[in-house]
Amino acid sequence: MQRLTLLQWLQSQQQVELFDQLFVRCDPNYLRQTSPLVILSVGAAVTSSLATNVMERLTWLETVFHSIDTRVRCSFHILTTFLIYTLLGPRDS
Repeated sequence: MQRLTLLQWLQSQQQVELFDQLFVRCDPNYLRQTSPLVILSVGAAVTSSLATNVMERLTWLETVFHSIDTRVRCSFHILTTFLIYTLLGPRDS
């Protein structure tokens, strides 16, 4: 994925559609090579809608959190657990 493509996506009015059609197939670990500002912008973009590709969006969000300050990692796990429970409901073991 080229950096220009990523920036064009972030500036697009169609972030949700582009994520669902293109970025959902990409490896989010690419973010580790970008600046913290871009990484945080991607975090905002992937969570602008949780109506589609929820697990993929959470994977991207996890990569965002792992790419920034380690103090955020604990918060991410709490947030992820909450979102999964809220969106999918409790799972039977």
